[in-house]
Amino acid sequence: MEQRRYNRPGSIAAMIMLSNPAGLAMACTPGIVTVFAREGTVSARQATMLGSCELAGMTLALILASLVLSTIDRRRLAFSAVIAAVLGHVLLLVPGSYPQILACQFLAGLGEGVMAAVAVAAIAGTEGPDRLFALNVASNLIASSLFFVFLPHLTAGGGVRSVECALSICAVCFGLGLPWLPRRAPSAVRDRNVSRTQIFKFEDWLPRLLALCGTLAFLAGVGSVWPVIGQIGASRHLPLPLVSSALAVAGVAGVASALFATWLGVRRGRLFPLVLASLGMICAMLVLLVEGAPELFFVDVICFMFWWIFAVPYFLGLLAALDPSGGLAAFSVAMQTCGLALGQALSAIIVGIATYSATIYAGIAFVVIALLVMLRAVRLHENRLTCSARK
Repeated sequence: MEQRRYNRPGSIAAMIMLSNPAGLAMACTPGIVTVFAREGTVSARQATMLGSCELAGMTLALILASLVLSTIDRRRLAFSAVIAAVLGHVLLLVPGSYPQILACQFLAGLGEGVMAAVAVAAIAGTEGPDRLFALNVASNLIASSLFFVFLPHLTAGGGVRSVECALSICAVCFGLGLPWLPRRAPSAVRDRNVSRTQIFKFEDWLPRLLALCGTLAFLAGVGSVWPVIGQIGASRHLPLPLVSSALAVAGVAGVASALFATWLGVRRGRLFPLVLASLGMICAMLVLLVEGAPELFFVDVICFMFWWIFAVPYFLGLLAALDPSGGLAAFSVAMQTCGLALGQALSAIIVGIATYSATIYAGIAFVVIALLVMLRAVRLHENRLTCSARK
């Protein structure tokens, strides 16, 4: 009965909507930080810390929630998360000290992180998680793009308070599907009947560990290059409008990529899309090393985003196959955030002592490592399924 509920249209819509507040918060962090600093409520350094604090709360929530998602009532957990997210944003409407603002941002991040964890874990329990993960990514990108369109009007009308009010309203609206959200993991009953010896078998956890490491490495490769891609264009004296246009069109390409992955699903398996996306990313980074015509840079930025977004649903789909309870997929979202942060930190260090080419080579190395690790994880999973079928 519970498994069937996971594949109903209402349940699927509830899962996809529930992750959007976290996507909005991550996408809008630079804008919110800028508004805080511009209004003079806090210093520029403190404003940057506010954005980091919300993302830290989100990451912590994703990690902690992934540990209990297989046993807890997910609907109640998501309801508590919506309240926390709304409360965190609403309390920011009241003037307060810097520590109070910091605590509110952290509370909002916790709520949004738990919402995302429940959503990802629920999608992992469906029959076609890869397609739904792709649709989820597309939904996040579209929602973030629309929010960016209205962000200047919000800040002009009421500053940061208008933005926080809008984010709280979005959290409520995206949480309206909670009554259709399944309460339990589809494998919760099965897991309770499995002995502790079986749960901690090395052959079960090795592919899971490899898949997590592969996800971390891939996003570290993205984080090494994407944050400085605009600076790379500027270092080659490319016109600023061209660089800005490339980044804007890349967002549209990301939506198209996610929709393409939604259509493709796993009809060609997971290995083919993962290899294709990784090779596409490597080629896009290699082209960045070439100082060619401005049009080449424009197209390459779009291709970079396309292959990045195309790969994510299949990483999540593999993790969902390795752990149908969804805890591993939810944990991997935190790993994605950590990977982007790790790559960006490494890029900052490399650019400080070398050229942009060095950070591009580092990004390529990360993607190659991710590809090799994921190939091994897929092979181990396939061998495991073959052995189980023979038994």
